[in-house]
Amino acid sequence: MVLTNSTKLAIVLILTLTLLANEIVSTDDTVTYSVKNLFSEAYNPYKQKVIEQGTQTLTLTCLEKLESYSRQTPMDDKFQWKGPNEGTQKRLNVTNFRNETHLISTATLENTTIYDTGYYRCDCRCQTYRCRVYDLRYIYIASRENLFFMDVRGQGVRKAGSKIISQPGDSIAIPLKVTHPDVRISVYRQTREIGVEPQNEFSKVFDSTSRIENSRWSFDPRVGLTLKNTTIFDSTYYYFVGYVESFVVNIKHDKEMKEFLNRILPLDKVNVPDVKKFLLVIKGVELELEGSPSNPVEGSNVTLICSTSNNVLPFMPTWKYHGIPAERTQYGYSNRGPTESYKFPEGSQIFLQQPNKDIQIKTERKWSDFYFYKSQLTLHNVSLDTNYTSFGCGFNRDWNQQFKVISFTIEGITNQNFNRNFNVILNQTQFI
Repeated sequence: MVLTNSTKLAIVLILTLTLLANEIVSTDDTVTYSVKNLFSEAYNPYKQKVIEQGTQTLTLTCLEKLESYSRQTPMDDKFQWKGPNEGTQKRLNVTNFRNETHLISTATLENTTIYDTGYYRCDCRCQTYRCRVYDLRYIYIASRENLFFMDVRGQGVRKAGSKIISQPGDSIAIPLKVTHPDVRISVYRQTREIGVEPQNEFSKVFDSTSRIENSRWSFDPRVGLTLKNTTIFDSTYYYFVGYVESFVVNIKHDKEMKEFLNRILPLDKVNVPDVKKFLLVIKGVELELEGSPSNPVEGSNVTLICSTSNNVLPFMPTWKYHGIPAERTQYGYSNRGPTESYKFPEGSQIFLQQPNKDIQIKTERKWSDFYFYKSQLTLHNVSLDTNYTSFGCGFNRDWNQQFKVISFTIEGITNQNFNRNFNVILNQTQFI
């Protein structure tokens, strides 16, 4: 193999240095090994390199002193290289050779793309064969057209295109990796409420340059974003905005992204940042009593709000109710009907139901391709002898039997009854 001049020069410089025991000597392209585990140094911010996409060939070199070489280990088995992903790994061109003092292994990668960004690792077997030392180097493949990308190899959550599906309470990793260490990230979320003013459609929830620590969001340029303690109310569309000041970018946006950027940025800054749209789905059900813990009193309206979020079932929330126990009223669905009757009407954002004279249901859905529903059940002019004491709500009565349940009592208007204790019971048990 013919080495580039820069690689030869780097090797010569390394070989002229005095190699101390248990010490590593590094340049931008070359790593010299001693018999020592170097993992603790892998996250040193200086052990990184930036090359420009497609214009530079990435060359990495590992060296080991010849005196550490085990003659029982074949030369080709002495070094092993690992790239950040399988596609990059297959394109690495590895050459092993030796001179009078060192064993040398070089790995080169041509036609680099942003997806080659990540950790590169060189493994080296020690004289004892079972011993192994290694080093990591993080390589950024810089691009003027893409400041970040979604690394689909992320673990711990399911991904489908630009979508992550998870469960309430999880801490999820959003593998948004930047292509240059100077890139800064802001996160905007789109409201799920319908009919809001245009200026309230998007809100910033995270900025990587902020000095104020965010209790839920965090960012590592080598890993991506992390969101802790998720709830179903985190389910929505997010817009990730990246910008950099150290070099000029040339980023083109489609109509949707331009409309978004026009809402959050001055007109002369629209083409400066990179932006990606992303859907987060936290599957689950939440049921709450509006105004709780205030007591609902006789003659008032009681409003229950059921929110459901899922990525598969297109059905709006299903309600169950139970009457006074002494009357042994059976459980029933206030919006009972065939499957077609509880599918949300196409082209609509609001669906109204009046199952009986006591109950009115208003269900909202902002997007037809994302199944987040907000269903509001109202009991009008409640009395002490109301027929309803417990309500349950869930996705679908046939396919998903997990409901949340809420129970309440109505307080009388008299002073004696007004101060009675009011209990709201919320749980995730099945409502049978």
